[in-house]
Formats: sequence, structure tokens, C-alpha cells
Amino acid sequence: MAARYDVRDKVVLITGGSRGIGADAARRLAKLGAQVSVVGLEPELLREVAEGIGERAAWFEADVTEVGALNRAVDATAER
Repeated sequence: MAARYDVRDKVVLITGGSRGIGADAARRLAKLGAQVSVVGLEPELLREVAEGIGERAAWFEADVTEVGALNRAVDATAER
């Protein structure tokens, strides 16, 4: 049986959060009480995912293969 972790009030940054597994993970984690930050290359889709989740979500456009862009997304997530 899989272990369950308490994510209430934890901050989770999800790369590839604009669709598929990333978007689904963001939705599920938010329902469990996490604050989620969805990060990726498609700002329109990221915004839709975050808006669909509500105030527990933020989104940031970043190419995760670029360290500077990823660091900015992490910093913006922490600031929020």
C-alpha cells in the first residue's frame, strides 16, 4: 500500500504543470491542501490550470532547462 503524506499548507512546485500528469498532480495536491506552483513553457495553459485550482495556485512561465529561469520561478514561488 502506498504511503500517504500530509501536504496541507506545504508548497509544491510542479514542472510541466500546464497539462497531463503535472496539471493533474497540481489539482490533486491542491485538493489535499497544498499550495501549488505550476511551472512550464505554455503560459496560457498554466494560467488556466492555476485559475481552475483557485487561490491555492500560482503559475510561472519558465524553461526548466535554463537554470536562471528555474531559479526565478522558485524565488517567485517562495515570495508568493
